[in-house]
This record gives sequence, C-alpha cells and structure tokens, in this order.
Amino acid sequence: TRTFVLGKADKRVEEAFNAVHEIYRRALSKVRAGVKGSEVYMEAVKTAEELGYGEGFMGRERGKVAFIGHGVGLEIDEPPVIGKLPGELSENMTVAIEPKIVFPRYWGVGLESTLVVRSEGYEVLDKSPLDLVEV
Repeated sequence: TRTFVLGKADKRVEEAFNAVHEIYRRALSKVRAGVKGSEVYMEAVKTAEELGYGEGFMGRERGKVAFIGHGVGLEIDEPPVIGKLPGELSENMTVAIEPKIVFPRYWGVGLESTLVVRSEGYEVLDKSPLDLVEV
C-alpha cells in the first residue's frame, strides 16, 4: 500500500500521512524473531493514540480491525494475524505490516511493506519509496 493524492496534498493529508509513517516506523522497530505479534500491534496502537489518530487507526466503527499485519505465503493474506491474537514471529516468516488511518467520507492514508522476519530484525522485500505521492 502506498498513498496517492490528486494534485497537492493539503495540510490535513500531509499530517495524517506523517503520522501513519511514524506508526509504521515504530511498529517495524518491534519486528524480529521471538516477538509476539501483539507487541508489534500494541506499539502501533499506542503510537496512533499518542499522535491523536487512535479513533481512525485501522478503520472506523464497524470497519475497524484489530490487527496491523498478516502473513504472506501461498495466499496474500494468511496466518499469522499480527494483532491482538497470541502468536510469535518466527525467523524467515514472511509478513506484511500495513498501518492505516481512515477518515469519515471515505478517505485515508496508509503504508504497507512485505518483510522477512530475521533473528535481529527484518528485511524489507519491496523497494517502493514510502513517500506520499502527489499526482
């Protein structure tokens, strides 16, 4: 996932995008073999709340989800779910981390990268820039 806007992004979009980028960065700082997925998720939730985006983090109302990522393998979305559920990240596991902030009126910002979990961190598999793209 990358975020695109038509024309120049207004201040509200830029601020939200900067927040989702910080949430992404802090969530990734927790990723390594042996860490519980819930630790990665809770770091993201805590950061979203600190930055004032707790309400729209990972959706709104009935569309809100309690995870920030998932496994990638034979299917695009597969276990493990990186959220409130128990489960540990294992070395060489392939996962996607995808924080999003959703606003009323159907717009939002998000980032997603696919990673390989390593003993001391992770390796990002996709090399697309993480910038807000103005078209």
